[in-house]
Amino acid sequence: MIYLWLKAFHVGLAITWSGGLIALCAAVSAWLPVRGVMAPQERRLAQALLQWDGRITVPCMVATWVLGLCLASSGDWLGAGWLNTKLIVVFCLSALHGVLAGTIRRRMRDGETIKSGWKAHSPLICISAFLLIAVLVVIKPQFI
Repeated sequence: MIYLWLKAFHVGLAITWSGGLIALCAAVSAWLPVRGVMAPQERRLAQALLQWDGRITVPCMVATWVLGLCLASSGDWLGAGWLNTKLIVVFCLSALHGVLAGTIRRRMRDGETIKSGWKAHSPLICISAFLLIAVLVVIKPQFI
């Protein structure tokens, strides 16, 4: 019974974390062509986004990690190929979160121009990673 509660909270927290991460991706992608000082409306949006990130997204990310590791341990899946693959993808998403939040902070602080490149594709990267995680968790392929 406790396993089902942990799983439910893990999924809910992961969904909340993914929403916050997608919001960061969208903001960074939207600000790619902008140079110089942020407009007051942009600054307010960035501040609100970073507040949400600090109060909601980051705690959800940490709790998702903790509950996920508890679930993996209780399900005796540590060492399974599908779980190792999922953990690598989740680690990359956590790193992406840090990069995007730092990019927005630097943009607010220094007016730094966000360089185009892979960050322009961060929403697609993020959504693809979440879809891969869903496939790995539901199917648990044994060939990995």
